[in-house]
Amino acid sequence: MRVHARSGFADKSARARGSAAVTLPPATKETGPDLTPGIGTSAGDASFWLSQPHSLKAPPIQVKIRWHNSRRGGTPPGAQTMASHSASISPDRRFLIFFDFDETIVDETSDDMVVQAAPGQHLPGWLKDTYQPGRYNEYMQRVLAYLAEQGVTESDLRGIMEKIPASPGMLTLFQFLRTRPAKDFEVVLLSDANTFFIESWLRRAGVRQLFHRIFTNPATFNKNGRLVLRPFHSHECQRCPDNMCKQVVVRDYVARRTQERGRPFQRIFYVGDGANDFCPALSLGPRDVAFPRRDFPMHRLITETHEAMPGEFKAVTVPWVSGEEVIMRLRKHVAE
Repeated sequence: MRVHARSGFADKSARARGSAAVTLPPATKETGPDLTPGIGTSAGDASFWLSQPHSLKAPPIQVKIRWHNSRRGGTPPGAQTMASHSASISPDRRFLIFFDFDETIVDETSDDMVVQAAPGQHLPGWLKDTYQPGRYNEYMQRVLAYLAEQGVTESDLRGIMEKIPASPGMLTLFQFLRTRPAKDFEVVLLSDANTFFIESWLRRAGVRQLFHRIFTNPATFNKNGRLVLRPFHSHECQRCPDNMCKQVVVRDYVARRTQERGRPFQRIFYVGDGANDFCPALSLGPRDVAFPRRDFPMHRLITETHEAMPGEFKAVTVPWVSGEEVIMRLRKHVAE
């Protein structure tokens, strides 16, 4: 776990469960009134890989989830806030690609960067001491409340987000995706950041329209000018923070899109960096590709899993330092 000297925050990707050690607990699958159909199960409780839905059994994961303030089978609030309706997306796209945001699209952790707005660019010790493993979103809510009390405004926060640099080669990768034929890529952003941080950066960078769907924690300013966060959903995955299991989101989205399209995607790609990107990557099949940022927690967890449990991680693994390495691999597949 890395700690940012600038803010005193532990690296968010490692904070997901407080450890980067490989642990794949036998999370028992549950069904019940809150289970959204299609999340890792189909009729008869048959598990499936994302790009090969009826052939291989996926790693076990608890998939009972509860969407906040929504009816059974509804869309989680983060998706309602930022995402266009998937029904309007072309059914002809061959590939589906997921991107994480913090330390994947951008070269910093957005939550850490907001500390620049605090007095002296540091948080008081009493506030940092309130962090509890697995409850980072609640901790961040207290940080934002403290910043508002110090006079930090919406404009201040937006300005900080807009200045975060992109990761090496990432804007080149986005340009590649934008210039591909419409039938090639469906692009989705999946992040444990929040709507305001992500929206601010994407619009400033001029790449908002690239993303067909965005799934993240909802964030809105209240009448007092404080940014208020809500959890994306609740779930029972033992590997992930309380407010978001990315594997649940990926499985649900792929199942819904496969049903709408009438066929699976040829391949699914996942570009990430953190420990909370390892969980969704576990659900990828042998034809899919995981792009972990080299030497970051996701990469280390994949490497350790290959060593400790050969065959458990099924996807092809292509580590990256620059987005241009991702482009090289994608060029190979679009030529197929």
